[in-house]
Amino acid sequence: MLMLQLGVSLNPITNDYMRARTRLPRRRQPSSLNPSMTQLSSRAYIEGSTRTPALFRCLKMMEIGTKMNSGLLSDSLKKTLDPWKSCRYLGAIFVAYGLFGCSGKWIAGGCFGYHFDLVFDMWKNIEKSRINKFNHEKIIKLMGDMSLAKEAVSALQEMKCHGLRPSVEAYNSIIHGFAKKGMFEVALRFLNEMEEVDLKPDTETYDGLIQSYANFKMYDEMDKCVKKMISAGCILDHISYNILIREFAKGGLLKRMERTYQTVLTKRMDLQPSTLVSMLDAYANFGMIEKMEMVFQRLLKSKTPLKADQIRKLARVYIDNYMFSRLDDLGLDIASRYKTDLVWCMRLLSHACLLSRKGMNSIVREMAAAKVPWNVTVVNVMLLAYLKMEDFKRLELLLLEIPSRLVKPDIVTVGVLFDAKSFGFDSAAVLRTWRRLGFFDDVVEMNTDLLVLSAFGKGCFLRRCEEVYASLEPKVRASKIWTYHNLIDLMLKC
Repeated sequence: MLMLQLGVSLNPITNDYMRARTRLPRRRQPSSLNPSMTQLSSRAYIEGSTRTPALFRCLKMMEIGTKMNSGLLSDSLKKTLDPWKSCRYLGAIFVAYGLFGCSGKWIAGGCFGYHFDLVFDMWKNIEKSRINKFNHEKIIKLMGDMSLAKEAVSALQEMKCHGLRPSVEAYNSIIHGFAKKGMFEVALRFLNEMEEVDLKPDTETYDGLIQSYANFKMYDEMDKCVKKMISAGCILDHISYNILIREFAKGGLLKRMERTYQTVLTKRMDLQPSTLVSMLDAYANFGMIEKMEMVFQRLLKSKTPLKADQIRKLARVYIDNYMFSRLDDLGLDIASRYKTDLVWCMRLLSHACLLSRKGMNSIVREMAAAKVPWNVTVVNVMLLAYLKMEDFKRLELLLLEIPSRLVKPDIVTVGVLFDAKSFGFDSAAVLRTWRRLGFFDDVVEMNTDLLVLSAFGKGCFLRRCEEVYASLEPKVRASKIWTYHNLIDLMLKC
């Protein structure tokens, strides 16, 4: 976002603007404005633009088509005015957002709501036909979407003053705006007001409330809201059920989640991909492998993309339950969709955890056939397996092969070397080679996939490094660029 700066005087602009600003209600005039409105404190120019005051630019955009339109805000912004080309409603809104220099603090403090109300009043007062239900409801929706609930209420009251009857959508924006802030008492007050003015809340009204209750982990209130929804004669649709399943899953309420899921299946409703992902996460968190795999297969059939962290979570479940062969299956399941190093990591890790040299060699051959280069994760998986098997011959060959593979060792690689040395491995040849290549002068890095540490653990060297480093004073840690040479010296001293 462009950084906006404020602070320029605004001279009188057009006749329409002058007429509009004199009709502004006094309650909307901030103390920084003088009675004549000839100056408006605006800190605002767009970076790199001409020296046109920001408010003037915004107002000029909103003056498009003052005489030849239907009086709707969206229609007014379809005309062309040099230097701005055709602008739609949302375009003008975002310009207003930017031109008033609204940082997060301004929005939270209501400054944006005040300034936009100011501009909207000027715009609609240019021509009385603009004071209509459509324009006011657009403003109410905008304010609700931006969590400016109090400003939305102000627009609602103004709408009533003009004799306009608000719609269900207008009330929904206000109810959801307060609910998002956790102000449920106020939200429910407007829900009751809807019924008093003979407006029946719809499914969207209750869906927004249910979602907000879930965001604040108020699951009992979610249930009460559903019961109130049903008693009011409002039927839960597939969106309502998907929200309930997702939020019960996130809250770890598996029985409620599964009960709602069965209802969806019975009613033959659609499950949204995000709902299946939430169910998958819930089953993975509780280590419920069979149900986790069932949902995962359904996600594969739906071709729903999964994030790498979600795939790692499934892999950790298999690792924690010593089901290492499933890592290879998981890698094959996602291989056609994810051309990433994670696929090869899981497949190689599957055989490494089973201490299968033959299996690891087969994966290495597949990588060569697919022309996939090695990385430090691949190297460390094999090194850790050889260390666990105490196969020091293959361990040494692989350590010496690292430079020719154009792989840069990391702290896990160094940890394997020193752990092997403590088990009786002759590390002289490797140390000479690495010193000659200047590897120990590099800054300490950790580039190995964390799944590897989940499977094999950190080892003595890494755990000792963490203990020694944690014992240092914060100033000492921050004042030094840690190379492998520095780290090894520190370990030897301690």
